Amino acid sequence: ILKEAVISPKFKVYSDPEGTVNSTLLSIDDRSTIVIDTQANEAQGRALLAQVQGRVLFVFNTHEHGDHIAGNRLFAGPIISS
Repeated sequence: ILKEAVISPKFKVYSDPEGTVNSTLLSIDDRSTIVIDTQANEAQGRALLAQVQGRVLFVFNTHEHGDHIAGNRLFAGPIISS
């Protein structure tokens, strides 16, 4: 459901099938991840959540459009919005 681009072992980008919505996972260590944007719908948000290793330190939303925040409620931890 999501395409994965591995920039480095600790930096991965996930896109919707059309490549128009991106989310980024930054692994801080083996137990902590920062999530940047949570996809455009709940199904994609769940697919993104399945890729998280360890706990979510926080979610950062680049902006408040629905295609960036639709999966927010699925993630535990603080949410920071620009």
